[in-house]
Amino acid sequence: MITLLYILYALLILSVLVTVHELGHYTAGRLLGFCVMEFSIGMGPRVVKVEKNGIIYSLKAFPIGGSCRFAGEDEVAQGRGDFNAMPKWRRAVALASGAFCNILFAFILTIILLTAYGKLDTSRNFIGEVNVGSSAAAAGMLEGDLLVSINGKPIDRYEAIRSLLDKAKDGSARIVVERGGAPVTLHLTDMFDAEQGRNMMGVTIDGSGYEKIRYGFFGAISESARFMTDMIGEMFKFLGQLVTGRVSSQDIAGPVGIVDLFVTYAPQGFEVVLQIAVLLSVNLGFINLLPLPALDGGRLVFIGIEAIRKKRIPEEIEGRIHAMGFLLLMGLVLFVTVMDITRCFQ
Repeated sequence: MITLLYILYALLILSVLVTVHELGHYTAGRLLGFCVMEFSIGMGPRVVKVEKNGIIYSLKAFPIGGSCRFAGEDEVAQGRGDFNAMPKWRRAVALASGAFCNILFAFILTIILLTAYGKLDTSRNFIGEVNVGSSAAAAGMLEGDLLVSINGKPIDRYEAIRSLLDKAKDGSARIVVERGGAPVTLHLTDMFDAEQGRNMMGVTIDGSGYEKIRYGFFGAISESARFMTDMIGEMFKFLGQLVTGRVSSQDIAGPVGIVDLFVTYAPQGFEVVLQIAVLLSVNLGFINLLPLPALDGGRLVFIGIEAIRKKRIPEEIEGRIHAMGFLLLMGLVLFVTVMDITRCFQ
């Protein structure tokens, strides 16, 4: 019964995030003069339908997904307010607004998290266990050492450790630690781990000394902006690793994996639920901007091609490409869902 409750909880959060995305399209469309045909929440058959000012507002049976339909999206424009009758910049703004609203929503949620719950201060990172045979052990790193810098760059938070290690060339790095109140310089070599596909020191970080700090409103704005920037940077990095094969399909989660994430971690409290919502909202915005047919990013690519050619690709051809892209995306979602279910049973 509790598990079912968290599943419904997850579906509700997903529905909210998709609604925020579609509200971005809807708001931009209304402000820029597009003809909006329907704004809907959910998928499947309509449960509630209201028509106002020529726009259908509907609530559908399944509480996941949503849509904002513009007139003349994948066909030759018939009227003045049709999507394909609008200037390129207006179409681009309307398409990008969904992802923008997801990132803005995540930004606001992060501010709420930082002011209401705070954030762990991870600026002081002590070494826990040093693995036998690791590059850290060979260089003389000891349990209790305080990490100060990597290749001259200060470690001001836990996330900086991974980022700086990834930038270390040839699997080597000059690491300064504080030991007994005095700085000690260590030279680590052969850090590259072929199995992990990245540089590894071979240590664990002792986080028992982390303290939680709460931010004021303006401090939370600054920290939230940095967090958004870091997260989007990590997504670009992950995408590059996916393309080069350094990560696999096992590292990707679909709807079932997201629900399983909620079932696993939501019992830890509302703070964790908000943290997951932040991650999902940024992911939703980022993925929708990927240059793939049927996604907002794919449609933006066509607008870019139109700007370069000074002539648009025929609407019927573009519509067919997006339709094929949608089928491929549904196939990908099905594949990832099967992988998620397999992991759940394992």
